[in-house]
Amino acid sequence: MPGKGSFERIEGVWPCLTNDDQGALDAIIAGYAAALAAQIGNPGTPNRCDAAKLKCMGRYVGAVADCYAKTVARTGVFDDACSTRYSARLSDGSRGCLDRAEASGGCSATDDTAELEGAADQFVSDGLCALDPGRVGCASGPTPPVATATAAVTPTRTPQPTPTPPAANDPAQLCVDTINGYRVSIGLPPYARWTANETCVDGQGLSDSQTGVPHSAFGQCSEWAQNECPGWPGTATSVITSCLQVMWNEGPGAFSTHGHYINMSNPQYTKVACGFAVLPNGTVWAVQDFQ
Repeated sequence: MPGKGSFERIEGVWPCLTNDDQGALDAIIAGYAAALAAQIGNPGTPNRCDAAKLKCMGRYVGAVADCYAKTVARTGVFDDACSTRYSARLSDGSRGCLDRAEASGGCSATDDTAELEGAADQFVSDGLCALDPGRVGCASGPTPPVATATAAVTPTRTPQPTPTPPAANDPAQLCVDTINGYRVSIGLPPYARWTANETCVDGQGLSDSQTGVPHSAFGQCSEWAQNECPGWPGTATSVITSCLQVMWNEGPGAFSTHGHYINMSNPQYTKVACGFAVLPNGTVWAVQDFQ
């Protein structure tokens, strides 16, 4: 009923940074749920091990979100020990809920804790950005966020890659080459260009531009992780180089605030698809899907 939803009741009691955003959050949640089912494997097929892993990830997401809720309600400073505690419950090598599920046998995929935890952390981060667009680490609008200072960058990392420039009319190749330039600078193999998925990723960018919510179409292209430059002004070519620089400058750290860098530097992913939605108002929604 109108006015009776949990978000509406909360907004009626306290002043919130955003309002009337239940639909946007629903889209983010639905996208993550679909992506998680595909990531764990065999969606729609009965499998006790896969079901146990789905429940495990659901509990983890709720627990990490609760860590952030306590931060907002109390000190304002995130307690890393809180998320570390729940990460250990997810998997500690033997007694974590993912460990126990896989020990029972029959899982569609195994040894995927890092990928599942990373996607879950990104989902929580996306939800926080939807609720608080001005939060550190969120791209809150068409003005690009400020890159982190060079002093915070790992000394062994070269902040400015020098890939061979592709044809000016191929921003997707520029995107792949730029990411690979960063990867090579820290000794990682390049991603393959995932051309078969680029049309799908173009559609994700267009869909997100229509909802106004980054990552609202996450999971629709069989990706395991996703970065996005939402509503940046300029051409596809100028936007992608600037946005990737900002993402890379996050450097190593916790996924909640360094997730873009972690996706770009993940040693377990092998390919990336870059998509673009260029809007009539002169802004670009650029999406990078990883697998």
